[in-house]
Parts: sequence; structure tokens; C-alpha cells
Amino acid sequence: MSQPSERHVLLPIICEHCQQKQIVQMRARSEFHAMYPQSVKCVKCENSFDVTIPDEILGGPFLPSQ
Repeated sequence: MSQPSERHVLLPIICEHCQQKQIVQMRARSEFHAMYPQSVKCVKCENSFDVTIPDEILGGPFLPSQ
């Protein structure tokens, strides 16, 4: 029997260095979790910056589709 795929949400973020809008994929949970910072590498300028979100980043960052 196959396991159900994990649910996720797409969360928009903005690079603090170049202001590029991008998206990270985060686990979707129904219960509240504490916010904690995670480092993300910008897809445009390649500088790292911190984002504070309520769960682990599963994928990204990705450029938003136009």
C-alpha cells in the first residue's frame, strides 16, 4: 500500500539583498508550530538571507511563475 504524499504550501519570500520575489515549499500542518529562522540562498543574486517561517523548508527557492 502506498503512503499518501505529504501536503505542502507555497510561501512567498523576498530577498533582502536584491528584492527578488521567490517561493519556498513548506510542510502544511494543521497544528501551530513555533516560528524559527532558516537560511535561504537567493535564486537571483545567490546571497543567503534568513526567513522566519513555522516549519521546515521542503523545496526551493523557486521563481514565481509569471
